[in-house]
Amino acid sequence: MPASGAVTVLDYIAIAVFFLLIVYFGYLFKQVSGNTRGFFLAGRSLPGWLAGISFISGNVSAMEILGLTGGAYVYGMVFAQYDWIGAIPAIVALSLVFVPFYYRNRIYNLPEFIGRRYGEATRAAHSVLMLSYMLLALGTGLYVFALALNVMLNWPIWMSAVAAAVVLGIITASGGLPASVLVQFVAFSFIWLTLLPIPFLALREVGWWSGLERSLAPEMMTVWRDASDPMMPWPAVLIGLGIALAGASWATDQAIMQNILASRSLEDARKAPLFGGMVKLVVPLITVIPGMTAAVLLPGLERPDTSIFHLILRYYPAGLAGLGFLSIMGAFSAMNVGMITGISNIFTRNIYRRHFARDADERHYLLISRMTSVVALAAGVLTALIAAQFQTVYIWMQEYNIFVIVPVFGVLLLGLFWARTTAGGAFVGLATGVVGSVIAFFVMDGEHLLWRAAATLALVLGVTAAASLFTAPTAKRELEGLLWGTLEGQTSAGLAWWRRAEALAVALLVVMTILLFVFA
Repeated sequence: MPASGAVTVLDYIAIAVFFLLIVYFGYLFKQVSGNTRGFFLAGRSLPGWLAGISFISGNVSAMEILGLTGGAYVYGMVFAQYDWIGAIPAIVALSLVFVPFYYRNRIYNLPEFIGRRYGEATRAAHSVLMLSYMLLALGTGLYVFALALNVMLNWPIWMSAVAAAVVLGIITASGGLPASVLVQFVAFSFIWLTLLPIPFLALREVGWWSGLERSLAPEMMTVWRDASDPMMPWPAVLIGLGIALAGASWATDQAIMQNILASRSLEDARKAPLFGGMVKLVVPLITVIPGMTAAVLLPGLERPDTSIFHLILRYYPAGLAGLGFLSIMGAFSAMNVGMITGISNIFTRNIYRRHFARDADERHYLLISRMTSVVALAAGVLTALIAAQFQTVYIWMQEYNIFVIVPVFGVLLLGLFWARTTAGGAFVGLATGVVGSVIAFFVMDGEHLLWRAAATLALVLGVTAAASLFTAPTAKRELEGLLWGTLEGQTSAGLAWWRRAEALAVALLVVMTILLFVFA
């Protein structure tokens, strides 16, 4: 067995340099983000490949790395479905269906689009729901960062969370989205450079794939669990994860959506999530595989979420362990700088600007945006304690997705494809979905997560449709650009077939299908 890597002064230096570097990024982009358009959308100047990297880097966060690794430690290969069935079809739908609406409407955030389709009341309700979700996600991210420092440096959780909040507050309050994109790009490179050796070193120690098969139960080795499985039965994976949770997460997440909205053209915006999908296909290599090997090499961990940290210390020699931990810290920073910018964006434009100061100048709104970033981080430190109550942080966030994101997705989906959907119907459906999902959680004692996601989506669609029939329809002229079939420029006309977003989308679906058969 390899000796565990010891933490040395070189590791401390590496962490200190990392903190100083991301603070510098905030200072570097302070002038670029001199107005709200630059602060929130980087002046809409990102090429598709960079928007795609920042898009997926904001998703492949420390919460995802720790959550999937911890989930695979407990449940096995089936957690790869969060990156395959739970991502690729939804990413394709985002690119081909949702992005043209978002981009053509020149919105800053999704509540703006919801407001144009359903009116001020639903926009305000959506804004509040998204802010609550993003604050809890931010707190979970801070907790993940605190776990890293706790395992490596033995710092108390509260001290680690506060240190992370201070650094992130400096970069986001100063540099906004441009600084966030740079952090995400650097984090993306760090993640793959430092974590890629881990699965191969761990697989070699357990005897490669055949060694895993001998050491783990058969149900740990497949992406398709039996229909009676209490956690991830295959029908629930297809419906609850593939449609409800995945559709909701990818089509409505402001923290990653803002990178697409910052693209320099519609075609770049459509391709950005597909470029991210190419990365998503191989994410299980650095998350699920290490988690499964850790279940063999490190049985009985009190916190499965920390298994990746223990593998880093197991395989990286003294002086290099800090680099491994930096990959987790970089992933944490990538997610949370986007999350903080998104919170600031939604609060400033949908709450403060519309209800408290409609006619202020750009400098005033920029100041409010930066102040919001600081307040959000303070609240995030407090909500970090909630994440500690769940065995894996990934499951905790999926629960809140059901409470908030799935209902939003339901009214968004129906409004795009059915002209008869009304503002009143959407508000009633959204409220019913939130309340119903919370009640279902307590009634079922937190069990059957994926089935509850599917049921929540069905409830929202049904209630919204029924309530819409009892309210006055929206005039057709008011739905131009907000309803399927009314938006111009939805295709890649003029491009060779192999350069179109549709071709890349088909390729992603084909590769995903092959992987699902290989690991069946």
